Formats: sequence, structure tokens, C-alpha cells
Amino acid sequence: MNSFKLEEIYGDGYERWAKVTECSSNIENLVHFLEYDEYLENGNNTGKRRKGDIINGNIKIDLVTKYKLIDNAKSGFVQSIDNSSNITAIGKVKEIEDSDTLICSINNLGENIMVEFENDIDIKVGETLEISGSLELEIE
Repeated sequence: MNSFKLEEIYGDGYERWAKVTECSSNIENLVHFLEYDEYLENGNNTGKRRKGDIINGNIKIDLVTKYKLIDNAKSGFVQSIDNSSNITAIGKVKEIEDSDTLICSINNLGENIMVEFENDIDIKVGETLEISGSLELEIE
């Protein structure tokens, strides 16, 4: 579990998008998460969380629909769409959880990042992948 400082936060319904800085590494990301106990309508601002708040949780990559095996690529990630949790990452598979979930090491993101695919996949431990999905924050 890591701690994150909220730099910016946007919401619609139960969904939230936030620019966060991981407290121990100072790496900034834009993440998506759900706030089940606060529903926002008509562009209202959240009253539950504010800029500067520290939240605890785990980063994962979800909704992966595209991936490809690659050789000799440097691990890392980019988030190229403004105000979006969309992420393209390159990581090495460390563990296979089940037919559509892996644990990967991704430089500047983490050593044990859960990656969840929309469909079953056939990938082996030690392989390197390029994936596209949504960077999610599972809040404690």
C-alpha cells in the first residue's frame, strides 16, 4: 500500500479522476478511482476529498484491451492524453494470477503492479509486454 497526495481532482457520478503524487517517489500520475459514498451531479465539486489530501491505496492497470509481446524494451510508461487515466506501459511479467490478471514490474510505477485484461490471455512469467489501459487507484 502506498500514500498519494492529491494535486487535482475531477468527478462525475461516482467516478473520480485525480492527479496524484506518490509520496515516497514524487512520481506524478493521473489515476481513476470510484467514490462509492459520494455522487456528483452537474459538475459539482467533491466535498469528500480536497487538493493536498493524502490517500492510501494501490496502483493497478485495468481495462487492458490491447497488448503485445516485445523484446529488449525498457520498462516504463506514458500517459499522453490530458486529464485522462489512459496509460501505455511496458513491463515484465513477474506472476500470473489467473487467465486475465498478471503482476508486472513497471519502471517508475512499481514492482508489483496488478494488470487486469478484458479477455483471457496466454502470457508467461518473464515475458515483456506493452499494454494499454486505465491507471486505477484502489483506495484503502
